[in-house]
Amino acid sequence: MTFLFGITMSLILVSFHRYRLKKNGIQKITAENVGVNQRRSLKSKSSKSQLIKKPDPIIGKMKMTETENGILLKTGMTWKSWVEEIKIIQQANEEYDFDYQITSRPNLITTLVDYAKNLENVDKIEKVIKNIA
Repeated sequence: MTFLFGITMSLILVSFHRYRLKKNGIQKITAENVGVNQRRSLKSKSSKSQLIKKPDPIIGKMKMTETENGILLKTGMTWKSWVEEIKIIQQANEEYDFDYQITSRPNLITTLVDYAKNLENVDKIEKVIKNIA
């Protein structure tokens, strides 16, 4: 009986995770977009100080901490995950071009499925940075 319950729950969780990936625009499911740790690099004309000064409604809901080479954001607890930690790290600075690395991961290390919440976080932060530039 417990085996049947385990199979049923696995099918439900995986199906819902796939649904959330498709809803976020992922056409081809790969190991990179299925995992709970998400990472993306991008270039922007905005400096770290400009990102901090120009708050966005999306970022406004998160707890923001300035670090030496970037910004640390923490989301609140949701039914999809406990708390996510989003890091925006400025990697390089060439005159007026800035390279950023955005990472989003769950605070609870044992998280196996996040229903594409961290992928959604990275997408939102990328849009915010591109809109500020």
